[in-house]
Amino acid sequence: MSTDESSGDIREFDVTADEAGIRLDLFLTGKLPRRSRSNLRRIIDAGCVTVDGKRQKPSFPLPASARVCMEATESPSRGPEPEDI
Repeated sequence: MSTDESSGDIREFDVTADEAGIRLDLFLTGKLPRRSRSNLRRIIDAGCVTVDGKRQKPSFPLPASARVCMEATESPSRGPEPEDI
């Protein structure tokens, strides 16, 4: 089950038996192909993703039947934006 990826929405994904053991960042990359793996890693590190209600590292191997929840958000800032001079 998932919702729109608008700001403030929560996307939820259930891990199937076939997906068990996949790293969290790779799992989300497969579910959200428009986002890069590095982008998703930053979102996970920022605490916007939980597995069964707990924050995990991007390398966390997902157990079967886990629920992954991601707060739909813009990518965490990479730093200052360049300006024209």
